[in-house]
Amino acid sequence: MRSDTASKKNRYEFNPINKIDFDGKIISFSIRGDKVVVDVDGKKLTLTLDNSKEINGVEVEVFDIFDEEGTEYDSISVLLETADPIREGSD
Repeated sequence: MRSDTASKKNRYEFNPINKIDFDGKIISFSIRGDKVVVDVDGKKLTLTLDNSKEINGVEVEVFDIFDEEGTEYDSISVLLETADPIREGSD
């Protein structure tokens, strides 16, 4: 039996007040000027625009930050990716 990985990519644009459930992991974001603090199930990291890193099994890429006056007008555009195993049975 052979095992590989295949990626699942999902693009999101949302207000950082909201949290998302991505493959069973709760992800939240907060804007700090030109940076975004990412929290994936309690593990945090800080990203800048057009930067990506893996955190707690999720690859996060920030590709747009709108930091307007008041959080109700803020938004973040991100690309989230996870890898799932693919199993091939023998013939």
